Amino acid sequence: MTERGDSTNRKQRPAPFEHVFLATDFPRGATRAIARVARLPLAVRGEVTIAHVLSDRLARMARADAQQLSAS
Repeated sequence: MTERGDSTNRKQRPAPFEHVFLATDFPRGATRAIARVARLPLAVRGEVTIAHVLSDRLARMARADAQQLSAS
């Protein structure tokens, strides 16, 4: 039998994050992911890094466009 004050009965909070990294290409659902990150427990000097990632297809298209423009 456990006592009411026993620490096993208490809800434990997760440890705060020191660093959260979010990589996104900013689709429609990205705002939900960013909002979720904003609700995470951060350490006192915790950091959030959001990286805007591009698809390979977009990079190839930009490179082809640049090559076309430079050839003109």
